Amino acid sequence: MRSLCNPSAFGAETGGAAGASVSDIAQLSINTIRTLSMDGVEKADSGHPGTAMALAPVMYALWQNDLKYDPADPLWPARDRFVLSVGHASMLLYSTIYLTGIRDVAKDKVLDTPSLTLEDLKQFRQLNSKTPGHPEFRHTAGIETTTGPLGQGCGNSVGMAMAEKYLAAHYNRPGFDLFDYHTYVFCGDGDMMEGVSSEAASMAGHLGLGNLIWLYDSNQISIEGSTDLAFTENVAERFRAYKWHVVTVNDVNDLAAVGKALEEARSVKDRPSLIVMHTVIGFGAPKKAGTASAHGEPLGEEEIAGAKKAYHWPWTDAFHVPEGVLEHFQEGLGKRGAKRVPTGMHCLIVIPVNIRRKLLNCVRSSSVVCRKAGTRIFRNGMPIRKVLPRVPARARSSMPLPRTCHG
Repeated sequence: MRSLCNPSAFGAETGGAAGASVSDIAQLSINTIRTLSMDGVEKADSGHPGTAMALAPVMYALWQNDLKYDPADPLWPARDRFVLSVGHASMLLYSTIYLTGIRDVAKDKVLDTPSLTLEDLKQFRQLNSKTPGHPEFRHTAGIETTTGPLGQGCGNSVGMAMAEKYLAAHYNRPGFDLFDYHTYVFCGDGDMMEGVSSEAASMAGHLGLGNLIWLYDSNQISIEGSTDLAFTENVAERFRAYKWHVVTVNDVNDLAAVGKALEEARSVKDRPSLIVMHTVIGFGAPKKAGTASAHGEPLGEEEIAGAKKAYHWPWTDAFHVPEGVLEHFQEGLGKRGAKRVPTGMHCLIVIPVNIRRKLLNCVRSSSVVCRKAGTRIFRNGMPIRKVLPRVPARARSSMPLPRTCHG
């Protein structure tokens, strides 16, 4: 049985990061993500704290140690993409955006101001805030795609992975890879229940998208209760049937195991990977951990106090960020991102004028409805089938398509 308390939490007696070991500052950073997420949901009196509490170690391991991303330039075209398909756990991502110091963006220009401040986290789910209940693309810098409806992020991620393959085929040269990024996805039991994620996963396996990694939060809890009420299939075996590589992490609090699983997934080049992560929703909460009560409602002051005690968290004020945590993320993700391809290389990454003109000519008429316009682009536009020869030809065929914007 998985433990509901944290056996390696950062000790209360240290009071901060000064003189802390690498493992201490890592645990402190993980617990900062957890507590910010709990506090944000509690202040809003609405939200989903449990998943953020469970996935904080994975979020830390991926962003701090592996993600190819420059917080100073969130528009860098060759960055790894991160998709939070479990969009209800948005405080997990908002906390990370704040802690990693991602810059803000306005009108496709990177600004010298942060995407999110601590005050923004305190405005979670408030009208006109930068931290809405679910992540929204172009509303908050650092969000790669809008998520919320379950399965949506999974579907979008397959398109992102296909786009990387296309860009790499067109712009990479021997010894000079402009595009070699991965797309990482946090998904959950709710995503796995949706048809769109199944269809997208089947497509990804068919295309052999080795640049796509889904991290599946298998906590066996839904908002109604145990997933056994409606969902008892073997997800790992289903994905093996889709031609995915599958890895399992039995304890996400074991950062070495998480790192090893990510490394293994990246080493597989001929198929996408699914990392099955066994987690405890609401990790650390004395009564609500592992229950549906930790999923879709604030924990309450008593449970938050109990969870912070389990984390050996010595601070009583909400939204506390201990000394050294922000600097720690700058030492990791910040420095790694700064070593990326120089900004001047961005000018090389453009769609050729002749191809862009051809695409625009396909849809120049204002009377063309979007479904029909998309069909014209597929039939007359960029030859994606030359890059991914197994991509379906439905939109390129002569079969009739409904002239509506849905579907």
